[in-house]
Amino acid sequence: MILLDTNIIVDYWRNPTEETGLASMWRTPCVCGVVLAELLHGASNERQAVGMQEALSKFQWLDIYPDVWRCLGLNLMALRQAGLAMPLPDVLLATMAIVHDVPLWSNDKHFARIQQVLPSLQLFTPEIES
Repeated sequence: MILLDTNIIVDYWRNPTEETGLASMWRTPCVCGVVLAELLHGASNERQAVGMQEALSKFQWLDIYPDVWRCLGLNLMALRQAGLAMPLPDVLLATMAIVHDVPLWSNDKHFARIQQVLPSLQLFTPEIES
């Protein structure tokens, strides 16, 4: 499995590439609630929101269960102590990848900075793994 960040999904919807398609062929793509929420936040109308939900229903779903919140709080504390202020949704996404032991695929460069503080975060890089 591979946890997809919102930007990977949006980039693919805007410009489907062979790289993205191939990666999802040999790794089961998965999403979680924060990705759904971010996508729906960006929807321009109800019809687009329904289409997004239908598209995401084909992905594996990672649940945010109660222990994730404790891990999230500890991760936020570790990042703050390291002098890194990161957006809550991104730290939640990183925490989900860590808790579920799956690599995270994102185009956001700050996940590499998060990984320096949280080394158990696995980041997916298509050119390395393909």
